[in-house]
Amino acid sequence: MEEDYTRRTERIKNLLSSYYGNADQQQGAPGASGLAGTASQAAPDALLPPTGAPRLHQAGGTTLDSPAFNAEQHIAVMTKTYTVDRLLAEHRSMAREIKNLDSDMQQLVYENYNKFIAATDTIRAMKTNVDGMESDMARLQANMDMVADKSSAVNQKLLKRRQQ
Repeated sequence: MEEDYTRRTERIKNLLSSYYGNADQQQGAPGASGLAGTASQAAPDALLPPTGAPRLHQAGGTTLDSPAFNAEQHIAVMTKTYTVDRLLAEHRSMAREIKNLDSDMQQLVYENYNKFIAATDTIRAMKTNVDGMESDMARLQANMDMVADKSSAVNQKLLKRRQQ
């Protein structure tokens, strides 16, 4: 259970890093080659493009995550070089990845919402405690003033005896 949670957490971190373009952490990190890279790496050898065909999900100008990604060029290359079975496998892979990403994002939203609610409850409890402390502090101040007045009165009475 803990291992599954750790693996899922690591995957979410990698997805967020790739989405927000944290290139320093991506380089050399296993499984952090981008969103589409994980799907193509998980594909069996039978689904790989023919020898000599461009690697569409690898580094370069045709990477799905690249800001310079050209969808029309990507589709043209895929339809020319991939078999129908390979295209269907790519479709299934992308659909599965989209569902996984949606699930991961929903999980992140849920976790962050729970953290937000917990923080709100903590702040509310702190406010209640501080409000209670203000009345306690006012009462303490009144008691301290009364003690100071009585101490001053005792000192005055004792001062007369000390001077004798």
